[in-house]
Amino acid sequence: MAAARATADDPQAQAAVALVLARLAPPPHTEAVAAGSTTPVLIGSLSLQGGGAEVTLAAAAALQHLVGTAKGRADLTAGGIAPCVRLLQPSALTMLPVEQAALHLHALAVLEALAVEPGGGAAVAAAAPWAALTQLIAGGAGGHSAADLPPVALRLAHALATDGACCRGPP
Repeated sequence: MAAARATADDPQAQAAVALVLARLAPPPHTEAVAAGSTTPVLIGSLSLQGGGAEVTLAAAAALQHLVGTAKGRADLTAGGIAPCVRLLQPSALTMLPVEQAALHLHALAVLEALAVEPGGGAAVAAAAPWAALTQLIAGGAGGHSAADLPPVALRLAHALATDGACCRGPP
C-alpha cells in the first residue's frame, strides 16, 4: 500500500487512507482488499493519533470483513489481536453509546473469528481480554451497550476457555 507508506508522517492523510480502505473492505471487494496487504494499515489506524471515532469505527468494521479471508486472519493474528482487545475497553474517543456498542461488536467478532482457528484461542487469551469480557458480559461498558453485546462476549469467552474447540467443526 504505497499510499499508506507515503502518508506515514501525516496522521490526517493516514486517516483518509484508512477510511478509503475501510469503505472498500465489504463484499464484493473483501478478498482483493485483503490481498493488497491493507489489513496492517487498518490495524494501525485503530491507534492512529487524531484518527477519531469515525476512523476507528470504520477500521473495526472493515477488519470484521477481512478476518473472513485467509490473508486477513494471518495479518490480524500477527499484529491485530492486542489492538482489537484494546477496543473492548471503554473508549477515550467521543462516541455515542450506539457507536461504542458497534465498536465492541466489531472487535468481538474479529476476536471470535481468530479464537476459533486452531491455536487462535490461546493467542487471543494471551492478550488478556478477560476483564473487558467480564464487563461486557455483565452489561457492557458503562451500562451503554447493545442488547446483544453480553451474549457475543460470552460466546468469545467460551471459545477462549475451550481454545476455540467449541466452535470448530470436526477435524
